[in-house]
Amino acid sequence: MKFIHTADLHLGKKLSEFSLLEDQRYFLFDVLLKEAKGHNVDAILLSGDIYDTTVPGQSAMLLLNEFLTSAVESHIKVLLIPGNHDSAEKLSFLSTLVRKDGLYLVTTLKEAETPIKINGVNFYCLPFLKHFDVNHEYGVETKTYEEAVCFMISKMNVDVSKSNVILAHQTVFPVNGELIRSESEEPSAGSVPNVASQVFKDFDYVALGHIHKPQKVGRVAYYAGSPLKYHVDEANSEKFINLVSIKDKVTEVERIHIVPRRDVKLIEDRWENLLSMKKSEDYVYLLLDEENRIDNAMEKARATFPNCCAIAYKENSHELTEEEVELPDGFDKADPSKELASFFSLVTGEELTEYQKGIIAKTFEELKGEKQ
Repeated sequence: MKFIHTADLHLGKKLSEFSLLEDQRYFLFDVLLKEAKGHNVDAILLSGDIYDTTVPGQSAMLLLNEFLTSAVESHIKVLLIPGNHDSAEKLSFLSTLVRKDGLYLVTTLKEAETPIKINGVNFYCLPFLKHFDVNHEYGVETKTYEEAVCFMISKMNVDVSKSNVILAHQTVFPVNGELIRSESEEPSAGSVPNVASQVFKDFDYVALGHIHKPQKVGRVAYYAGSPLKYHVDEANSEKFINLVSIKDKVTEVERIHIVPRRDVKLIEDRWENLLSMKKSEDYVYLLLDEENRIDNAMEKARATFPNCCAIAYKENSHELTEEEVELPDGFDKADPSKELASFFSLVTGEELTEYQKGIIAKTFEELKGEKQ
């Protein structure tokens, strides 16, 4: 049995004001599908965060549809779960129609109990979950994310004499050490939703999504990482997809390096040197070694770097020039809690409860008091 594991496509995402859709198309067809065909894999595993928001645009939805159609027409099965950025409902509408064609969309907890059998391997697909989702569905009282994941695995009745693979989209910590994280990941608020990698001990491969930097967190537990770089802190990192082979319960993992259509780069230099550089279509962040601000820096920089995302200065590298810091129309400086409520609605597709609004208002008041 041979398959490719990737995750965190975030279709429809933007970097600064630049749409990444064409870069994502290049990855799906010129990297992922090409490698899948070249290695004659049986399946492709997509471990969540397929879209960047719960309300994806039409272009992102059409791109996913085109890719899935091409994969199944190439006789490559695709297993897919929703992540925390996805709407399970929006992904689930095709699930009962397409399974016969080799496309498996598992979007509910009940579906996760039953394995998908492919070439003698049991694939369990566990959508992104919160412990109260499990409590509501099964009438139990798990108190943490780890307890909830353990409960779901217990419902799977895993036969350890067989080869078993699980897809999951959670924050899974290694036995020893720390996760390597990226600034492009969604920060956790409140209780930290951690799951120990030992929870997945009965599986022969754990195909994880959620963390954007590729890494191994258990004996056979891997974050493939996001296929593209979604933040400047990943400028010097490399991206991979995992090619996995399982035979007689022996797992072999090969990391295949991804060469992107356009890279993300951080360039640190003097202004006069930047202007003489070769023109580049990469997504560039400039860190200038200058004492004074450059007039119309962005306009001038884009003559050489048309996809320049931001400009900062070394003596205060977190501060952007005024031309990059533009507040959206209608931004209410006096009441930032309104902006937070709008952001919450955009990401989750839900409205804040009155209790949540109260907590946010109280927090902003406390922060105000600390500054005074």
